[in-house]
Amino acid sequence: MASHNYSYCIIAGSTKCATTSVFAWLADHPMVCGSVVKESRFFWDNTYPMPSTGYHYSNGISSFQSIFKCEKNETILLEATPDYMYGDTTASIINSAISGVKIIFVLRHPVDRLVSWYKFAAQRNLFDSQTTFEQYVNMQVMQPDAITPQHLRAMEQGRYAFYLKKYAHTL
Repeated sequence: MASHNYSYCIIAGSTKCATTSVFAWLADHPMVCGSVVKESRFFWDNTYPMPSTGYHYSNGISSFQSIFKCEKNETILLEATPDYMYGDTTASIINSAISGVKIIFVLRHPVDRLVSWYKFAAQRNLFDSQTTFEQYVNMQVMQPDAITPQHLRAMEQGRYAFYLKKYAHTL
């Protein structure tokens, strides 16, 4: 793989916005090599409370290429980590690591996304089974900090313009 020149495409955006579906559709194209590690979090800047997958930009871009198993005709490497949008320095890390990278932001109406998170969190028993949607929304009102779990960040993370500014000014 090292002797081949690849183009890079990253699907970012937000959780509960169909990034997995978009990834699957694009990866089906014969020129696209989708990563074998879903949500590699390779460009994670550790300002967001999700665990690392063990792949990290500090190990160099060649370690990024190790999450792909490409055929000869595939020229575009595609990776999807929706939460890249929320890292404080992820945009600048990506920009410095890969020139000419294309980033696709997949977004969804913030209220629909919040409802989806409520249903998902309920299915996963992340809160009491008697918790209403209104109570879930009220749980979201506090400002998230470093230890706030992901399912309680859904309302804050629906402020897409705030998070996208980092990418508009960096890439």
